[in-house]
Amino acid sequence: MTDFEKYLLTSAVEIKKEIKNILSEWSTNVSSLTPSLTGVNNIFIKNFSGGKYVRGALVILGSEITGNKKNKDTIKIAAAFEILHTALLIHDDVIDKSTIRRGNKTIHTAFKDGHYGTSLAICLGDISFFLATKLITDSSLSSNIKNKISSEFSKIALNTILGEMLDVKTSFDKSKKEKDIVTIQKLKTAYYTIAGPLAIGAMLENIDALQKKAIEIFGEYIGMAYQIQDDILGVFGDEKKIGKSTISDIAENKNTLLITHALKKATPKQLKLLKTYYGKKDINKKQLNLIRIIFEETGSLAYSQKRAHAYANKGILQIPNITKNKKLQLVLSDFASFILKRQK
Repeated sequence: MTDFEKYLLTSAVEIKKEIKNILSEWSTNVSSLTPSLTGVNNIFIKNFSGGKYVRGALVILGSEITGNKKNKDTIKIAAAFEILHTALLIHDDVIDKSTIRRGNKTIHTAFKDGHYGTSLAICLGDISFFLATKLITDSSLSSNIKNKISSEFSKIALNTILGEMLDVKTSFDKSKKEKDIVTIQKLKTAYYTIAGPLAIGAMLENIDALQKKAIEIFGEYIGMAYQIQDDILGVFGDEKKIGKSTISDIAENKNTLLITHALKKATPKQLKLLKTYYGKKDINKKQLNLIRIIFEETGSLAYSQKRAHAYANKGILQIPNITKNKKLQLVLSDFASFILKRQK
């Protein structure tokens, strides 16, 4: 187990406990005000299990980078980020028509009536957003720090939603542009997954301009590598490990480096197959395997892996500017390696 995996494991225990506390408080509220929604709320609560807690762990790491000692407020902000993550996933699953998330049925498919399920999922995603902000406002941080964190938290959420909107738009576009992918990676993943959590954690103490810039650059490059690996796992991963279907990205017509590079390098026969099956809503396993083979034969898989490693290496160069603490440098370095090797 790497230093980052140990750090993640320890952080996850504390974050889970904080999330459990606020969800318990929320469940009591639901039972008191609207007891008929208890069953729906139980499905909602179940949706929080099985996450990796990477973003929350990075909030804690960001705070330690600037010399802050971990406390209840640090854990609250870390938990807020994880609840924000779940909120975005609930809505993302509706948009992508995904049926599996974290090994369970997605909320919008957990009910017999499709529109009813979708309606509840939208409401429950909205609830998650406000549970996240409630954790921040309920913290005992000074008003100045709390305002800074709230502002940055909102900015991250807004930019992530813009990235999601561009992702939706490009899924409906006939042409696939690599520049759009880079923008999506920055907005939807890089800042929201890496740079944002680290920066918010660092805001719990004073952070100098050099550290802040280094965190932004590190987060951007590592985040883009993270998204490329995520896209690879979305097609080539083990469904039991990744907790979602390996067909959904293809059925969604998702714009990734895998497909843009394959379209450039494909033979006429391969191009015909890609245009026939990539974006097909009812694609089967046999057709999925055909696309996988094309991604391999066109060098698209290798190209994506190479780009992910290149981004990660650029990010690693920023670590000495982020912290002089050797132990924390190793955790950050291990994190870069972790995202490239992860299988879920």
